[in-house]
Amino acid sequence: MSVGEMKKISIIFFVFLIILYMYHNNNKNIQSLYSTLSIVREYAAFLNKDSLVINDRKLSNKEHKNGFEIKIHDEMKNNNIYRVIYFNNTKVESITYNIDYFMSLFTGNKSYVYSSNGYTEELQVDSIKGFLESFDPEVDGREFAVCEKLNQKNWFYCENNH
Repeated sequence: MSVGEMKKISIIFFVFLIILYMYHNNNKNIQSLYSTLSIVREYAAFLNKDSLVINDRKLSNKEHKNGFEIKIHDEMKNNNIYRVIYFNNTKVESITYNIDYFMSLFTGNKSYVYSSNGYTEELQVDSIKGFLESFDPEVDGREFAVCEKLNQKNWFYCENNH
């Protein structure tokens, strides 16, 4: 087998792995994310805070971590989450799970969002795929941030390119 053929096979294999990886990681189990919400909610109450930003790198060393932090880190690792942003006041509770850090370097940011009142700061669209097919940077501007509703009430899948 020539070097050129080996390169072609390697490229095809690499592309296949990326597609498989993207497919697997874009089919999240919302029930698992909802379970993570309850742990984060308890942790915020334990800390007596209305908002939290939790990064996986800060929790990666399990030494000197409490039980909440260990559970949250394990959930983040299991769900390919690299950041959790939690907010809760008397009117609304929301949580954003930023996912797939490695691929976000190439494809933009992706997240799952729960919002108790159904509001997201991002533009809500029927389909992100449909939005992207009609998105024209010359007309619409370079940056976008959109969310599509999921089947579960008040849950959204979001993408942005900034």
